Amino acid sequence: MARAYEQFEARAFHPDHGNQPIQGVVYFTPGALAFRGVATAIDIPLQRLTAEFDEAGEGRIILQDAIQPDWTITTNDRRVLDFPDVPSLSAVAEQIESQATRSELSRRMTLVVLFFVGAGLVLWLGMLATGAMVRSIVAKIPPEKEREVGNEMLNEITNVIKFVDDSNRVARLTDTAQPLLRALPATQQWQFYLINMSDPNAFALPGGHIVVTTGLLRLVERPEQLLGVVSHEVAHVICKHSFRQMIASAGPFLVFQVFLSGRGGAFAALAGGSAILVHQSFSQEYEKEADDVGWDYLVAANIDPRGMIEVFQKLKATEASERISNFIPKAFESHPDMDKRIARLNAKWKKLPRKTRFVQFVQLEDETQ
Repeated sequence: MARAYEQFEARAFHPDHGNQPIQGVVYFTPGALAFRGVATAIDIPLQRLTAEFDEAGEGRIILQDAIQPDWTITTNDRRVLDFPDVPSLSAVAEQIESQATRSELSRRMTLVVLFFVGAGLVLWLGMLATGAMVRSIVAKIPPEKEREVGNEMLNEITNVIKFVDDSNRVARLTDTAQPLLRALPATQQWQFYLINMSDPNAFALPGGHIVVTTGLLRLVERPEQLLGVVSHEVAHVICKHSFRQMIASAGPFLVFQVFLSGRGGAFAALAGGSAILVHQSFSQEYEKEADDVGWDYLVAANIDPRGMIEVFQKLKATEASERISNFIPKAFESHPDMDKRIARLNAKWKKLPRKTRFVQFVQLEDETQ
């Protein structure tokens, strides 16, 4: 609390002196505020004293006489506000305290925002690092290991679903897909399997196994639509999405351990995992990548890629008409919104440099049987 006659550095201004301040001190007497400078003495009765806080300036306290305001006295020493029983000084003190509270709240909010931004950045970088390690791990899985896992998965499927025992129909399906298969990386041989199932469905397994249902063959109207589905499914295998998702699900710490342990760690992570791979659904990130990679394979094979768009539209229309959630093929469960996928692929089609002279296919035979 300021005491009577305790001095504080101050400056006085008067229009007659222009912008030149008079250096001096202020102090309180029992009844007035006194300023004393070189050849200058100003006394302002306390009942006429007004005070303001210059927020826009240097945080100065501005003191004036309410009746004779020609003189303006300023000080940066906020202790002058502690003098008791002067309402104008108390009001300025409350204003400064409120501003300080708001500033502190703003500072704390800024720190909270910075914390979450920093945490988000660390999380994002961690996800990038984890993704890079996962890709590095699966890159070490040799083709023979993929075939081994794929064979195990296929055996598990054959235990619950009976495949169509018609080599002619499977051969026709394989012949139809030859233009696409020739455009795929020559790291494995692809083999088709046919299941007599009404639901339109298709999926591919590591090691080159492609399973198609008769329901999907009935749904599509031209080979390009069927190959749109097949290209999407083989893209999952080529991008190793099953292995990437399985390893990533173990968590960042385990991924880091497997990453450091090399190929042996990758094998250990895959041990006994075929059942998990059979039943898992892919993330939207992997589905988007499969759409893009599958589209690129269609283009590379000189196959009209609009078949992928058309089959997505047919699946969307079928879902809307049937209103049966499990009617959607497993290949498309948990996928990104179908409208968004179709819009993305339509945008790809618009940007495609060449839109003619695609491979001409023989029309698919009726699959109503």
